[in-house]
Amino acid sequence: MKRSSRQSLIDNFTTTASKVRFETVVKKPDGHFQCRSYCIKGRLGDRPIDLSVEARFYRDLVPTLGVRVPHCRYVGIDEGS
Repeated sequence: MKRSSRQSLIDNFTTTASKVRFETVVKKPDGHFQCRSYCIKGRLGDRPIDLSVEARFYRDLVPTLGVRVPHCRYVGIDEGS
């Protein structure tokens, strides 16, 4: 079976929040390969850190500003915590 994608971890580190950067190479429907880079950032663990202000900035404010920022594919906020 041929693999049509490949992932590689670039780095991961923790400051105020945990961040994991990685690349994935995917095979597109036209047969060409494309490399995509991603960064996942969040509170990954039990440390009490409130990242909701930053999350709301990307989710609610950025689309109205017309400023250049990294594309945010998903913002999740657990309103209960």
